[in-house]
Amino acid sequence: MSLPLKTTVRDFFQKYKLSAGLETHYLQPYTTLALPHGLPHGTTRSASAEFEFMNRQKTVLRDLMPRWGEDLSIRYQRSFGGDIDLGDQLNADAKIFIPGFAKHHGFRIDAAYMEKNPGDYSFTDDFSNPRGYRNIYSTKSRKIGLNYKFPLWYPDLNLGSLLYFKRLKLNLFYDYGEYHFQDTRGIMNSAGCEWTCDTHVFRFFIPLDIGFRYAYLPRTQENTFEFLLGINFSGF
Repeated sequence: MSLPLKTTVRDFFQKYKLSAGLETHYLQPYTTLALPHGLPHGTTRSASAEFEFMNRQKTVLRDLMPRWGEDLSIRYQRSFGGDIDLGDQLNADAKIFIPGFAKHHGFRIDAAYMEKNPGDYSFTDDFSNPRGYRNIYSTKSRKIGLNYKFPLWYPDLNLGSLLYFKRLKLNLFYDYGEYHFQDTRGIMNSAGCEWTCDTHVFRFFIPLDIGFRYAYLPRTQENTFEFLLGINFSGF
């Protein structure tokens, strides 16, 4: 159940959303020879509540992000009753948009926080680790990231009716995060770039955001590459 609201003040628009939900699941753990048998199974129930807020300046077609804006999301989940306890979990995310050094350039500051108290199992992590890190399990995590995004080139390159390359973009980023698990505290940090292109496939009017991400992890001296694919609903 959710209640969405929207307001407009001059050239800014605001969105508010309050939501709450109840869920019931039956869990039957998948076991192999490598896992212990007798893992808890049965019914679990949980309740969740979430608040989302967005305040952004209206954009023009060539803007990659709002010149000014703030996003905030807070979500709380708690298990109750049933045969299995999932504990509880709190997630909070925030974004701040600031104008860049040139037209259609922009800064974005990301912040995220997650804290959970597991039971027999735990809720799925709804936390975005610093880019380049995977499979980090924690009971408390926090992250802050800095992005600078700008357009590089408008090629207007057509490959028949197959592909149309509209705009090439670059995002430079740095992420720093910390995580805690039992008595262990870890630090994560990464720096890199994201090259993406607004691409129309088979003359479909909504552009796909296709590209790759490179991240360097200073603490482990690793280089990681990821393929990126998204749908850019604001690009048409």
